[in-house]
Amino acid sequence: MTRLIALVVAYIALCWSCLGCQSSSDTPTDDWPVSPPEAQCFDSAALATVVEQVDAQNLPIDSLLVVRNGVLVLDAYFYPYLGNRPHDVASVT
Repeated sequence: MTRLIALVVAYIALCWSCLGCQSSSDTPTDDWPVSPPEAQCFDSAALATVVEQVDAQNLPIDSLLVVRNGVLVLDAYFYPYLGNRPHDVASVT
């Protein structure tokens, strides 16, 4: 559980560091526009570390989606949920 808390704190720190970033993208209605993490003031190495840690520690996370200013920055799925089938989720933030 402390690992999960550490990952959440790391994610919040990433988000906090991006408060000054701006984008002209609007919220999409059909397909999400995508962007490299750095274009939305995210560190791609830090995001990759979070994804690797979730996978390596078998944390109970089905997927991780990061959207900044209406632009998709990260869309990661963890086994057995590969993003191609709907499934029941208990909480979404």
